[in-house]
Amino acid sequence: FRGSKNAERPRNGGKMPFLPVPALAICRVVWYNFIVYTAALGRRRDIRRRNMLTLKAVREEELPAIYAGMQENFAREEIRDRDAFFAQFHAQGYRLMHLADGDANVGFIGIWELEGGAYVEHIAVYPAFRGKRYGSDAVRAVQAAFGALVLEIEPPRTPDQIRRLHFYERLGFVVNPVDYLQPPYREGDAPLPLLLLSCPAPLGARTQAVVRQIYERVYGLKGGVLACS
Repeated sequence: FRGSKNAERPRNGGKMPFLPVPALAICRVVWYNFIVYTAALGRRRDIRRRNMLTLKAVREEELPAIYAGMQENFAREEIRDRDAFFAQFHAQGYRLMHLADGDANVGFIGIWELEGGAYVEHIAVYPAFRGKRYGSDAVRAVQAAFGALVLEIEPPRTPDQIRRLHFYERLGFVVNPVDYLQPPYREGDAPLPLLLLSCPAPLGARTQAVVRQIYERVYGLKGGVLACS
């Protein structure tokens, strides 16, 4: 302040003086509240985004794109040949749906209706949309629509297989103590030893009846031998 009697040259060489301790404390509180508010806002936005996920029926003309997605996400022994897949689309009790977030199809799910629930044959989220909880939301949406669910997964030997098992366990699935074999999709292929998961509870005394439904409805084995104990 030019001409002021109280104007003195700062003792720190002209630099701005340090903030007093009370001011620093206030700044820290304001910054902490900003971080907490930003995190909460992000969670609310994420919840709103996830609540937009819907299950939308696949149209017949979209089957080629869905089958290409199956080839990218599943091993050959885990899917049907193209012609068999196209024929399956019209099977009684089978429902193939997009996982849709607004106008964007982020994945797909194929299920079979069973007595008292549903069997999830395929579920996949496209690579560009992974890590955004779409898979969890899809499973919850099917749970809300069909109640009890059953599905097959590989035994947990590799890191990916272990993560897949933990993913379903977090959603309430349990492993049923049964020696389960997935029947082959193609003649000449060998059965696959898999885990049979169910939600929200173990199958218990209903295990053989449920496996029989899967064998007959999904794999076309009329009265086939059940590989379970």
